[in-house]
Amino acid sequence: MSKVIVPTEKWVGLYADIANYILEYASSDPVVMEDNNGSLVYTPEKQDEFESLVDDVENIMSGYLTKGEI
Repeated sequence: MSKVIVPTEKWVGLYADIANYILEYASSDPVVMEDNNGSLVYTPEKQDEFESLVDDVENIMSGYLTKGEI
């Protein structure tokens, strides 16, 4: 099976969107908090979960897609 090549910028956007969706969908606790600058950021616990999800999502994506430039 030939894999579709996805440009790196789109690859990152795709895994980030999917991981964020899973995190928000599966979380009963707050996912974000306001930092000292007034920006919304993941809570420390959710940041760790997001990073773990990113690894899982990238592994799944690698089975079907190839990261690189077209």
